[in-house]
Amino acid sequence: MYEIRIHGLGGQGVVTMTDILALAIFYEGYQVQAFPYFGPERTGSPVTGYVRFDRKVINIRQQIYEPDLIIVLDESLLTKIKVAEGAKKNSQLLINTQKSLSDVSPATKLPIKNISLYHTDKPTDKSSNIQILGYCLKKYNLAGLENCLKAIKEKMSNKDKEIIKNNLKAAELGYDFAKKTTT
Repeated sequence: MYEIRIHGLGGQGVVTMTDILALAIFYEGYQVQAFPYFGPERTGSPVTGYVRFDRKVINIRQQIYEPDLIIVLDESLLTKIKVAEGAKKNSQLLINTQKSLSDVSPATKLPIKNISLYHTDKPTDKSSNIQILGYCLKKYNLAGLENCLKAIKEKMSNKDKEIIKNNLKAAELGYDFAKKTTT
């Protein structure tokens, strides 16, 4: 079983990202669970999304306490909450930040060896969560781009065509960026 925890702030699209990620992985033929956790429903409050998947039926019904991958959409969370809580020594951590790795790792004292940084061209862009999603799909071999695009179209079918188009492009940009930077 592979487990992912996504940390962000209300308004950054954690729930949307969680749902699209889960659906893309489901299209890859996996059994999937996905669910959000948030306190007060307001913009700027911490939000957590959980995704777990396996080839076998998943009988666990709880939050993810020992994730294999932790995605942090907003670097300010590094000082507000324990984003790496429960991380195993082989867990992966992806942080959306403008800082360098040397500025992030020692300052936050994260118990993880495998830390990656990612930053979108426009941090305030409403589709940056989907750009990060595209990047994660390729970098961590979670799902193919076609299944991601299919999931975006399905999950956003009630949105304006321009919003869907922007999110499809964002997923492609993130996926392509991971192809260029992943060895």
